[in-house]
Amino acid sequence: MLTSDLEGGVLGSVSWQKSNAYSSTMFGIGPFLNYYIARTFFVSANYQHYFINYKDKIYDVKANANEDALYLGGGYMQRIGNNSFLQLGLMYNVLWKENSSIFSSGLSPNIGFVVGL
Repeated sequence: MLTSDLEGGVLGSVSWQKSNAYSSTMFGIGPFLNYYIARTFFVSANYQHYFINYKDKIYDVKANANEDALYLGGGYMQRIGNNSFLQLGLMYNVLWKENSSIFSSGLSPNIGFVVGL
């Protein structure tokens, strides 16, 4: 907590997919900020730098890629315990480009749990 309503830190993510035709691994890391409004709503910003490794098994193509994302958005926060909250939100990657991104959309729903506020 940077102030009573502002929180910041480092966020990491891992995604792994595998099928008969395709496999990929993606790691992301970057800073985030959350601003809480009356402990019910929040606005959020986070930057992620993704490291991607993928393989197309049908065409025998392997590749590595990097992609940056800057997610801006917000949502609703519900208390689920003494110091526990459930967050439901929607973020948009303002760096998303339709023809060059590995992501199919810039829009990203999110669900999170916060403990210790």
